[in-house]
Amino acid sequence: MLLILGSRDQEGRAASRRLLALGLREVWGVENVPPMERGPMGKPFFPAMPHIHFNLSHSGDLALCALSDRPVGVD
Repeated sequence: MLLILGSRDQEGRAASRRLLALGLREVWGVENVPPMERGPMGKPFFPAMPHIHFNLSHSGDLALCALSDRPVGVD
């Protein structure tokens, strides 16, 4: 699942996190974003949910979130 949000009045990082929350709810039925950690190269992951792969990005007025059951990247 790939989610993109145009967000002129909101900070991109917050917008990408909202997209993550939406994707988790829509695809996996997860109501609350679980705690995240970062791997050695900085990629975020959910230690408690290793089957959910995601990546976030933002630039200017766009935010992006990719979710998958396999490793995924969006930069």
